[in-house]
Order: sequence, then C-alpha cells, then structure tokens
Amino acid sequence: MKKNSQKGLTKRNKLYLANGVFFGVLIIFLVVFTLFSHGPLSLKRVFIYILIQCAFTLMTLIVYYLSIMADALDRGYKKEEDKESKEDKK
Repeated sequence: MKKNSQKGLTKRNKLYLANGVFFGVLIIFLVVFTLFSHGPLSLKRVFIYILIQCAFTLMTLIVYYLSIMADALDRGYKKEEDKESKEDKK
C-alpha cells in the first residue's frame, strides 16, 4: 500500500512554507527597521538579512533530509520486524 493519498502537507511543502513565511517576516523586519532608522537602505543590512535567510534555509534543509532518512530507517525496521513475526508464526 502506498501513502500517496495523504491528506495535508507533505514534508517538501512544509519546507517551502516555512522558508516562505520566514522570508516574508525577514522582508517585513528589513523594511520596518529601515523606516525606523531614518536612514537609507544599506547594502550591509541587506547582506546580513540574506545571510540570516541562508542560515535558516540550511537548517530547515538539514531537518528535512534527516526526517527523510529517519522515515526510511523506520520503514526498513518495520519490514524486518514484520518478516520476523511471520517467521515466528510458522
């Protein structure tokens, strides 16, 4: 049985959503801090925000791939467990 008919968000969609929301919040912070500083938008400030976004994206990608690996290991463990339980019944 395949689980392709899952309802809800997939892991990839959650990854995109988290990064998109964080990017939007980061842009809002950049605009707000620029307006309240009464100065022009500096390249240094934009670069810092880009680095923050890259760090967040890297961390979410690590979590995403670790989650995929954990699911694969769990599936393998369950297959082995089912195989052993079938052999025990015989």
